[in-house]
Amino acid sequence: GCGIREVEQRGQRVSAVITQEEESLPCSLLILHGERGVDQDLFSAINDQSLVFDGRLVVDVAFKTNDPKIIAGGEMVKFARRFQDNRKMDQFNPFEMGQRLAEALLVEVDPDAIAQERSVSQRVAPFVRPCSEAASLPGGLHYYRFWCSPALFPLGYTDDMISRDVVTDIKEPQLSYTRVEVDKYGRMSSLTMLCEEETQQAWRFAGLVGQSVSYLNDLVNRCDVGLVKDIRTFLLEDWANALFHDRFSSLRQQMETAAETSEHMTALIETLWRRVKNGDISASEVGLTDTALTGDTRTVVQDGLNNFLELNSNHLNIYLTAARSYDIQSNNIWAQTADKVGLVVGDVPDMDNTL
Repeated sequence: GCGIREVEQRGQRVSAVITQEEESLPCSLLILHGERGVDQDLFSAINDQSLVFDGRLVVDVAFKTNDPKIIAGGEMVKFARRFQDNRKMDQFNPFEMGQRLAEALLVEVDPDAIAQERSVSQRVAPFVRPCSEAASLPGGLHYYRFWCSPALFPLGYTDDMISRDVVTDIKEPQLSYTRVEVDKYGRMSSLTMLCEEETQQAWRFAGLVGQSVSYLNDLVNRCDVGLVKDIRTFLLEDWANALFHDRFSSLRQQMETAAETSEHMTALIETLWRRVKNGDISASEVGLTDTALTGDTRTVVQDGLNNFLELNSNHLNIYLTAARSYDIQSNNIWAQTADKVGLVVGDVPDMDNTL
């Protein structure tokens, strides 16, 4: 290859490149590639400070190097071998890594008891948030990809983890390609989109990755029978607003906590987990576990969802909750009139509410 000293542009388009040898090469598309690593200057700085470097900068569970005054994080670090954690940090969400690093720094500057309690942990922090990438491609195309953290596969990731993929490919009126991978636990493990139309707030789709596909309004079956022509458009419809809400994960955690206190749910989860570890459970079986819920457990789940929608009704006002249903019935003049005279609501003439 050759070294590039300067890129010439005409408007927003590349017109030529100037090499280190001062040669001008005309081009309309410039593709650069390289290998991520530690450059010579950074390595020299690490070496001058006598920091332990083993292919990557070595840190402990609090992201401290062998010099306790130097804290490091990101793709260039690795955990010390004594922690028996060989995860590569470039496989995880960099924002989550930054949050963990900030928490480690807080321990150093916050003298309160809570910070000190965090500082004594000897376990490596979990990294569970989905990862994402996006790019604008030649031809006016927009590319988005979201995939789950390796932490969602506690037994390790292998090629047989993906049970199936669901694809929609629309050419007209605009190109829109979407691919959903479903793992053998019935979760959306990745979402890939390539489209001409730019997706506003596309980062929200990361919240769907790792979720059970049973949350997605029967997406898989609808695609199989041809009812969903474009997965991207389907997921942007109003029905999915609650899934994108920033408190939806809290609702899931509350439901999981409630399940832990239920003997029936505990037995059901233990049975499912045992079958998962044995490798004999399919995605469809995981998705249909609702049929095994008792009436009381189903009521707890439904009440929790109803409370979530009502508490966040300022953003999720399209859903019919118990309170909204009561308000609609209370404000329906014709329904009240029919009830008073003993008529069925359907028998009331189709008239306006100006009476």
